[in-house]
Amino acid sequence: MTFQTTVAANIGFGVVGEGYLDGPTRAQPAKLDSADPANNVVGRAFTVSDDGTASFETSADPKPITVAAGGTNAFAGILGNPKNYVLYGTTAGGTLASSLTLPDQTIVELFLEHPGLIVTLAAGCAVGDWVYWTNATGVLTTAAPGLANAPANSTRVPGGRVERFESAAAGLAVISFNSNVDPQEAA
Repeated sequence: MTFQTTVAANIGFGVVGEGYLDGPTRAQPAKLDSADPANNVVGRAFTVSDDGTASFETSADPKPITVAAGGTNAFAGILGNPKNYVLYGTTAGGTLASSLTLPDQTIVELFLEHPGLIVTLAAGCAVGDWVYWTNATGVLTTAAPGLANAPANSTRVPGGRVERFESAAAGLAVISFNSNVDPQEAA
């Protein structure tokens, strides 16, 4: 056996949907119900499709909100904490294959506020870029600060901005966001 002679310059820094920076967080439970369950992916944005306030609901028997990936309704949060969910596997890989995609009707945890959440971005980014979700899928993307730079068919994550790890291509980044911030305001 030989001794290690090289050390990798960069190591993996985390898992999509997990926290990278410490600070105030807010989250809420929700039930997934997307038009296409393939978009129920950890690290994507979700919007409220049913606020759970039907006439039969009471404070003694509250119902979770129902959410869909993407959309143009009220921001429900970014799906996080991937290690909390049952591993369903994939059709191609079998029951033990890794996946960040969850089936509809799963009760999940959505972050409304986070100082630094690890996500996958659809394109390159720079620290300080504003974060948006694609209305059709909830996929996160970025643009330079300013409302005029918003990507087509997308909505801004409230207060969303890239905090760490510039990249020239799609990949992992750390973002912060806060649903109490008006999406039209600077982050």
